[in-house]
Amino acid sequence: MSIPAANPAMHEVRVAILTMAQRLEQAPELPQEGVADLKHAVDDIRIRLWGVLMAGDSTDYQGFVGRFRMKRAAECCRGIEEDVTAGKIHADSLESKMLFAAARQLANRLDPGIMSPSAPAPRRTV
Repeated sequence: MSIPAANPAMHEVRVAILTMAQRLEQAPELPQEGVADLKHAVDDIRIRLWGVLMAGDSTDYQGFVGRFRMKRAAECCRGIEEDVTAGKIHADSLESKMLFAAARQLANRLDPGIMSPSAPAPRRTV
């Protein structure tokens, strides 16, 4: 994944992330689960920033961003499903009910587009 080297905003983000990583390495007393969550969040931000930067070169910016958001949402849903299955997240919380309602509403919106005879078959990724 390449990013424009002359982008000052990306340089600032890179410096901030590297500084944070150095501080984390110097603080071994931090709970490792929390550090892992932080690393995951930073990785997510990095991927999102890369997507937005790359979309800037796209002739279909809105389409690119929409597809990127849907891909990230699908990855997030798969991660949540794995965590629920592993018992890391409980399915009886208020947040799970909120997610279920939002997912059902989105599924209802997506269903006609996915199932329509003129729509291309959904691509499956492994």
